[in-house]
Amino acid sequence: MRIFGDNSDGFQNEINIEKSLNEKIYDKLNPNLKHFLDDIFRGYNLKGRRIHAIRSEQRVKPDFYLHIDGIPKEVYISVKKGSGNSVHQEKLETFINFLKCENVPNDIIEALKLYHFSDGTTDNTGKIRQDSKEFVKENPEIVKKLNSFFSDEDFVEKLMYRFIFTGNIEDAPTTDYLYHGNVSSGVWASREEILKYQKEKNVKDSKAFCIGPLTYQTWNKNIKRNPNTEDRRNVLQLKWGSLETDLIKITSYREYYKQNGTYEGDLDEKSSVIYFNRNPDDNTFKKYFDSIKSSPNNTLLVRVTTNQFSKLSNQKVKTRADAYAIQILDKQIFSILEENEFYLDENILENYTDFYTFIPESGISIKISNSEDFTLIKFTPNSFNKVFNSYVLGAAASLFCKKREELFKNQSLLSGWNSNIDEMQQTFSSLSFSENSLTTSLELCKKIKSTAMSLIREKIESSEEIKQLIFNGIGIYEEPYTAFFLMQGNEIQKLIYIEYDITTGSGRSKGLYSIVLKPKKNINKQNYCYETEHNLWVAEKQNKYIN
Repeated sequence: MRIFGDNSDGFQNEINIEKSLNEKIYDKLNPNLKHFLDDIFRGYNLKGRRIHAIRSEQRVKPDFYLHIDGIPKEVYISVKKGSGNSVHQEKLETFINFLKCENVPNDIIEALKLYHFSDGTTDNTGKIRQDSKEFVKENPEIVKKLNSFFSDEDFVEKLMYRFIFTGNIEDAPTTDYLYHGNVSSGVWASREEILKYQKEKNVKDSKAFCIGPLTYQTWNKNIKRNPNTEDRRNVLQLKWGSLETDLIKITSYREYYKQNGTYEGDLDEKSSVIYFNRNPDDNTFKKYFDSIKSSPNNTLLVRVTTNQFSKLSNQKVKTRADAYAIQILDKQIFSILEENEFYLDENILENYTDFYTFIPESGISIKISNSEDFTLIKFTPNSFNKVFNSYVLGAAASLFCKKREELFKNQSLLSGWNSNIDEMQQTFSSLSFSENSLTTSLELCKKIKSTAMSLIREKIESSEEIKQLIFNGIGIYEEPYTAFFLMQGNEIQKLIYIEYDITTGSGRSKGLYSIVLKPKKNINKQNYCYETEHNLWVAEKQNKYIN
């Protein structure tokens, strides 16, 4: 249900945004609206496509829905502007009926009525009416009782749907995105992001009655008993006073996840799978189909969403492949594809294993477009020893040697790497040092570390088996979870070799020791994988597995 009060400025803002999108070509939009569409239509190529913004004719939560030519997806948008946003109003009577249907205890309903009318009664018959501040000051136990009950996560989520996304009208469309701002500048969040965010809002100790990020109030207390506004005492109102601030926070969380690779990485994996399944005939995929000996008409891409057993760590972990190709056995799978808007993952296909078979050696490692900041492989002390047959080499490469005041940590580091000073002296016999050198000599530690890094690199470069383990996951995972291809920006290339840096893991100061390989910074993409100068790719791929 829409807001009853005057919302003319907000209404005009909705129209302005709608008109700026409707019947426009994506390429002609301003940067703000392009960014908005890029976010909500991830996985689709929007260039040259016409946009349709169709206004909701009924009084429902979404203000309009978006449709783009050639894209089988509709997105419902609710627009807000300014501060103190009122997001919902309805008669107290209808809300009470809803609570009764939800089996809310009668004492909670009575407490709500007392809070709502603030006149000492539950039926609006009191002689003395108080404003909210006065009532809360004299009746803090009622507010505490309401906030305690209305903090249940599942119930709050149901109320958020009623207040923000769907309303109290049966069969009404549901808001997918909440947008705050105008045509040229705005912040937004998806329904899923908002629901996740509200779970982190602790309102049990609030002085006001709150439901998630929303504040409950009577539309008009009508303290002076104006007959023209008396009916408003029977209407409740939910306000989201911190809406813009909260959407900015959600955006900042989103950006944080992007920087750390998780959020953006997940979205890139999803969008890449969608793009492939929508455009299998794209020329960029021709070499991929040639390599896996399959045709676009009979092949789909599936995102990996399960953990698989690793022969290095002896436990289930994320795999080297982020997606792999499947060959279609039953055309009913296209119905599933359509239902999921061209996105498929292992969870979606869990009950349809008879509809397809995976294509061996089709695994793809999907990385954020234009990003070089990702991990090739992370070795714990035990997995490092399995591959390089040495704990002490990993310990040496992990030594603290930047600050003199950190040298004392090397004693614990040796133990964490299942090593000791005698093994260190034996391995690096050309460098003479005493028992306490690792905790006193900065220069010696630097030499040992540098030498160890060189030795690790030599072992990698001289072993085809180790290179395939690092870059493809061969010997770690069973098929189809190895990665023979790399996908960035919807381009797929054979994954053979990547110029790399050897580093220590971020948990070293906390006693979590590891050796990490990452792509070398600022290198030309042409040089860090594929069939260039390297003769590292075996034409007849060999299955070399480590036992």
